[in-house]
Amino acid sequence: MRVQVKKQNSFGISRVDAPAKIENVVVHEDFMHPDGRYVALYFRGQDASGIMKFGYQEMQELIKSLQTQLKTVKKSKLIKG
Repeated sequence: MRVQVKKQNSFGISRVDAPAKIENVVVHEDFMHPDGRYVALYFRGQDASGIMKFGYQEMQELIKSLQTQLKTVKKSKLIKG
């Protein structure tokens, strides 16, 4: 995966563009507080590392979007010559 982040600091805007590998995926479910559910992606690269946290609703929308994209990929055929 490729991490691209734009961040504002005291010197202006800095951009980070670095390759990274997903190390771990953690699904946090809280049965007492179901609104606090989230999915955390832990990634690490040579120049960048971090955690991306998606709320439950955000992850559902992402999965729904990916499923429609993957269906169009399955419908296409590759013709080798």
